[in-house]
Amino acid sequence: MDSGDEDKDDDVLATVLICLASGAHLTHQHFAVLATANRAFRKAVARAKPFVTNVTLRLNQTQDLPYVIDAMATCKVIDARYSGLGAGGMRVLAKAATSQEAFEHLTSLNISTNVIGDDGVRAIANAVQAGAFRNLSKLTMRENQISADGGRAIAQVARWERLTELDVAENNLGDEGARVFAKAAKAGAFPKLRYMNLSSNNVTSSGVKALADESKRGAFALDY
Repeated sequence: MDSGDEDKDDDVLATVLICLASGAHLTHQHFAVLATANRAFRKAVARAKPFVTNVTLRLNQTQDLPYVIDAMATCKVIDARYSGLGAGGMRVLAKAATSQEAFEHLTSLNISTNVIGDDGVRAIANAVQAGAFRNLSKLTMRENQISADGGRAIAQVARWERLTELDVAENNLGDEGARVFAKAAKAGAFPKLRYMNLSSNNVTSSGVKALADESKRGAFALDY
């Protein structure tokens, strides 16, 4: 690499670090640079971690993800909508959260429209059950092809200790999923929940009634 290339790389790195520090929108092109960067780049990103609190991701390929987890590890807010993460991407995030103790400061995670399916939900739920994402208060998983099985994975977590908002609109939960959430709420799985969105999930009056009864008892607002 000649000095001209190094200068260009330094300019790109500076832009990436500024974006990370300010919570600006980063595209997959930024992360492609990081993915192929030299050791100096990676050290610089590691030094920047304490300043990273808010990141918006728009990845086109999940192979970029492992290279940016270190930079996101101290984030409080992550918006990763429309990033094509799939179940595989969720497993990468969950593994980092459990084995590397990443995302311990994370309070808000938006992974809508990523086709994560039930397997992706299980990865996140299993991580929470293992003690990861312990400060998560807002979880948004709209339009992800989640069925009642995915809802069951969420419900089987003993306690979502700090979760106040759960948005799973535009999925395929149906009445079964609504009843699963109602049963979990009754068992105390969501002690601090204040808002749940199950709209556009093919939930009929039967499922609505089951969940509405628990929303009244638990004092959380319900959209359906």
